[in-house]
Amino acid sequence: MAKKLLITANMVIAFAFIGALTAFAQVPDVTSPVITGVNAMSIGQTGATINWTTDEPADSQVEYGTSTAYGLSSSLVIATTTAHSISVIGLTESTTYHYLVKSKDDAGNLATSTDQTFTTLAPVDATAPVISGVSATNITDTSAVINWTINELADGQVEYGTSTAYGLISSLAPATTTAHQIALGSLVPLTTYHYFVKSKDAANNTATSTDYTFTTLTPTSTPPVIGEVSVRVKVEPRMLNVKSKGKWVQVRVTFPDGYDARDVSLSSVKLNGVLSPENTKIKAKKIKEHKKDRDDDDEEDEDDDRESALHLKFSRSAVINLLTAGTAATSTTPFTMKDIVLSGNIGDKTFSGKTTVGLLGFGDFPDGTVVRAADDSDVYVIIKGKKRHIPTARAFEEMGYKWNQIEIVSQAITEAYEDDVLFRAEGSPAVYIVSGGKKRHVTNPSLFEAQGLDWADITVVSKKEIEHYATVSTITLVRASGDKKVYFISGGKRQWVPSESVFNKRGFKWDDIVTVDDSELSKHQEGAHLD
Repeated sequence: MAKKLLITANMVIAFAFIGALTAFAQVPDVTSPVITGVNAMSIGQTGATINWTTDEPADSQVEYGTSTAYGLSSSLVIATTTAHSISVIGLTESTTYHYLVKSKDDAGNLATSTDQTFTTLAPVDATAPVISGVSATNITDTSAVINWTINELADGQVEYGTSTAYGLISSLAPATTTAHQIALGSLVPLTTYHYFVKSKDAANNTATSTDYTFTTLTPTSTPPVIGEVSVRVKVEPRMLNVKSKGKWVQVRVTFPDGYDARDVSLSSVKLNGVLSPENTKIKAKKIKEHKKDRDDDDEEDEDDDRESALHLKFSRSAVINLLTAGTAATSTTPFTMKDIVLSGNIGDKTFSGKTTVGLLGFGDFPDGTVVRAADDSDVYVIIKGKKRHIPTARAFEEMGYKWNQIEIVSQAITEAYEDDVLFRAEGSPAVYIVSGGKKRHVTNPSLFEAQGLDWADITVVSKKEIEHYATVSTITLVRASGDKKVYFISGGKRQWVPSESVFNKRGFKWDDIVTVDDSELSKHQEGAHLD
């Protein structure tokens, strides 16, 4: 009996304990999750990602819209978590959105954040400005103003030059206007300039116009003043083809005894009172030591070497434009003579000198015409307004020409045609300068450009044709273009060969003389004259 009572008591205690536990477990959860760290990330033009955290697992949802009325909501993510991330899409670019986040725990307790905002990104600007109204105004002999408009704020710049290679560029105008005006200065009178304009907006979209042209005017200047000091002027070439594409006209100004070219005010030097040289080299006065073994023909060279001189380079196109102004073309005048006057200041005095050049501009020979000067044995073929030297009789015949095809013309006319001297064989990158029936491989691009040569002037010929010209591997005898003086190159120095007798005594051959530019000649230091 006592045993039964003990068992009954234990059971009562057990049921009481279980009841207490059940009563405790059934206390309701009425506390909402705590929301923290609300932020908008990965904001784009049409979407963003909303993130937040809760202190207990809960579901996820975002309400959003363009005001605190919201009006839009994301899909409810039922899966509970403490780290929440919801992407909202289909938004409008450049728009501010209001949003709040909501999370509800398993007991149904809802937590809602305060209002937050973010702004979507602006659309990507991939459209270049639209350029219109391009024009050149206020054109003078040395300047012009380039105008254009654009449909949005953008910067402005002009590229210009005497060909479609341009080569010159204006300063950059800031992106503060839709109407640009850029002034170009230091232009050459009577010269046609090519130009195009370009504008770039804030998104780096660049618009570029097509090519345009304008021509500078005839200078309004007084005739050159007759100087107090008379100088000797020599021009090379002596005959200019008005269709020539050569880069330079070279002018040598020799001063009389007692004057030093280093005293010349270079900014005062003008051709016909208008053109300034683009390149200037001063030859200082020297004392001649070698006077023997000299022929009468060398007297001028001796004077040139003894006296001080300027070596000037003028733009060939500018000189031609200046000299042809007002010259009418007629079929009966294949060339006309024009005066060239060089003037300037030396010390406290003025100087001037005069010479003449021929202008050939009419009755050009058609391509394939074979010519030679009456007093010269050199034969040339005219190709695209240039003369190409045919080096040998064998080359002449192998190129398919007939001896009875040769037209005899004056020396002045052959001189007026620019030499076709830059060759490249088909399929080969090697470029050669041809002179005196020989070819030299151009291995130094910087020297090529320093001589004023233009890569665009390279003529592509057949491999067989280029083989007609003997290759010069080592240059030992040279003369500068437009100068009669011959130099012997040895040990990095140039030594003047003062006379024909010295030339022959040394066993030199006239066919070995190579014509070079002043810049190439000057790279060799001047040494003693040969005896």
